[in-house]
Amino acid sequence: GLLRNSQYCDSCNADMVIRPSSNFPDGRCWTCRGTNHVRSIRFGSIIHCREISLRKFTHLIWMFCYDTSARDTARLLSVKKSTVRSIYNALRMSADQLEAVNHLMLGMNEDDY
Repeated sequence: GLLRNSQYCDSCNADMVIRPSSNFPDGRCWTCRGTNHVRSIRFGSIIHCREISLRKFTHLIWMFCYDTSARDTARLLSVKKSTVRSIYNALRMSADQLEAVNHLMLGMNEDDY
């Protein structure tokens, strides 16, 4: 997904909460209540381990939706073309998965839309 709306700590066997943190570039992190277990808010998301700010990522999604080429997106956002291509591919895979789920849940086939 883009960013998770919940996170579970395997060490504590408990749900984590989002808190402000100056130790992470996004200014927030997942943390356990009462312990020092922390994770980036990017953990398990499309942008985990990718060098792009959340602000630029938001712009990238908009450009992806408007079929802007990876080359133009990289140039306009000053991001590596390989990063843009990687995220574009992940977004395509997510869109394909959502489409497959819709077909299963709604019983739709290509003739229906």
